[in-house]
Amino acid sequence: MSSDNKENLASDKPTTSHGAKYDFFEYKRSRSNSPNTEPDMLDLSYFDLEECESNLNYAWYGHIEAAHRITKILLNNNLIKLVPAIIGQFVNVQTLDLSSNCLKILDENICKLQGLKNLIVRDNQLEDNSLPKNLGARLPNLEIVNLSGNLFTQFPYQLLEIRSLKEIYLGSNKISGMPRSYEQLQGLEILYLGGNQLKSLPEEICQLKNLTNLNLSNNLLSALPNSLAKLRNIKTLALHGNNLTHLPIELVRLNLSELSLRNNPLVSRFAKEFTYNVPTLLELSGRIVKTKSIDYKNGILPTHLVNYLNSAQCCLNPRCKGVYFTSKVEHIKFVDFCGKFRVPLMQYLCSSQCNEKISNRFKITYSSSGSDLSDSDDQYQNRLLKKILIG
Repeated sequence: MSSDNKENLASDKPTTSHGAKYDFFEYKRSRSNSPNTEPDMLDLSYFDLEECESNLNYAWYGHIEAAHRITKILLNNNLIKLVPAIIGQFVNVQTLDLSSNCLKILDENICKLQGLKNLIVRDNQLEDNSLPKNLGARLPNLEIVNLSGNLFTQFPYQLLEIRSLKEIYLGSNKISGMPRSYEQLQGLEILYLGGNQLKSLPEEICQLKNLTNLNLSNNLLSALPNSLAKLRNIKTLALHGNNLTHLPIELVRLNLSELSLRNNPLVSRFAKEFTYNVPTLLELSGRIVKTKSIDYKNGILPTHLVNYLNSAQCCLNPRCKGVYFTSKVEHIKFVDFCGKFRVPLMQYLCSSQCNEKISNRFKITYSSSGSDLSDSDDQYQNRLLKKILIG
C-alpha cells in the first residue's frame, strides 16, 4: 500500500453505523476510569458496526505505534459478516472477541494472529465448514476457544490438532457426534458441551487425562461409557437435563466435588427391568475354565480362544467368584451419597441368581432412615462426593 493511501486511511476517522465520527483511542481514554479498561485493549464492541475495516485501518495506520501494543481486540455485539482483512496486522493480539455478530465463516485472516491465545466467537452463525482447515496448524498457541451458540453439528476437527488448548466451549450448538481420538488434547481442562444433541459418548473420551470440568447437560444421553471413570482429575461433572436412568458403577471412584443430575429419569424413576441373554456353550465352557483355574495358553488352545478367555469379567457380587463374557445381568445398585440422595448406578452380574441374592440382601440391610448399605465396598463413597445437585 502506498504512503498516500496510508495517509488517507489515517485521516479518515472511523464511523458507527449511524455515521458518527469518533477516535477510538480517545474513546478508550475517556473510559479510563472503568475497572474493565486495559491499556493494551482495542474496544469496538456494542457499536452496531456492519463492517469495521475502516475502523481497524484507522487504528493501524493512524496510531501504528500504539496499535503494535494491542493484545486484546473486542469486536463483539456488532453486525460484522466477515472478519476484516486488516485484523492480521495486529500481530501481538492474544485475545479476539467476535461474539454476537453475523459471522457465517472465519476466513484465513484469523490465522495470521499466530500469537492468539483466546478466540471467542460465540453466538454467530458458524457451521461445520466455517473454520479454516489449517486453523490448528496456524494457531498453535490457542488456549481458550469459545464457539458456543453457533450451528455446528459435529465437533470441529480443527480443534483436535491444537495441543495447547485448555478450554473448549461448544455449548448450544447442534452437535450430535463426537470424535474417536483426543490424543492431541492432553492439556484440556474444561470441555463444555451443554445444550447439544449428543445421544452417546465414545469410550475414547477417557483420553482427556487432565480434564477437570466436563459439562454434558441438556443433551440426549441415555447412558455413559464406563471409561468416563478413568478421568481421574475431573472435579465437576454436569449431567442434568438428559435421559439417564442409571450411571456406571465405576463413576463413584472419581473424586468429584460436584455432580449435577437434575432433570434425568434416574431422579424420579429408577430402572427396574433387567435383561439377561442365555449363555452360549462357548461362554459356559469359558466360565468353567476360569472359575476352576484350568491352565490355558497359546499352543494348548487356539489364539482366538485364549483371547476370548482373557476377556472374562468378574461378577460384581462380592459373594460370587464367577465370571461372565457377553451374557450378563444388568443390576441397578442404589448408592447413598452424603446421606441425602440415593443414586442408581449400573453394575453387571454373571447370572440372575446373583441378582436375586443381592436384591434379597438389599431388602434386609436397607435402613428406613436412609443410611448407607452395609456393603464394605460402599463405605468410602460418601467421602468422595461432596455435592450432588439432583433437585
